[in-house]
Amino acid sequence: HDPTHMNERTDGIALWFGTPGVVNHGIGLETGISPTTLHDIVRVESGLGGDFLTVGDNGYLVRFRGEVREIEESPVDNRLRGVASRAGREIAVGDNGVILERIAGEWTEVSSPVAGQDLRAVAVDPDGAALAVGDAGSVAYSPATGAPWTRILNAPAARDLFGITLPSTDLGY
Repeated sequence: HDPTHMNERTDGIALWFGTPGVVNHGIGLETGISPTTLHDIVRVESGLGGDFLTVGDNGYLVRFRGEVREIEESPVDNRLRGVASRAGREIAVGDNGVILERIAGEWTEVSSPVAGQDLRAVAVDPDGAALAVGDAGSVAYSPATGAPWTRILNAPAARDLFGITLPSTDLGY
């Protein structure tokens, strides 16, 4: 296969655009980021440490701080598929309903109301409330860091959900 093909996912490779602070500076392909497939990346909110956070197979979490990559300890071996950072909150979600929250600088597995269903994406609104979505219409909600997650029953049960964004406290897609 051609690892330079933009729509292709290959273990441990990230495609980046530009240089921070420089407009239209180019495209690059960086290899060797991880020994595993990466599934999602998010810009880290200032004050939480780092520039970007990515997640992948086997509970893989890596934080980018400029040119430095820091592998963070994960409490799970599950495939992590989604990550969010906003309003002082960092969350990763993945297979079998796993939900991780970074609390006091440590990743902690929290009780999931959708155990057994793969979660594929997570988003945090400007006030810190979070929604995670996944297979068979699975939707989980938590109002704040450390607060319990609850299942939302009104999701379309027959559809897999692959993404979510929460641009404001009263709007989500």
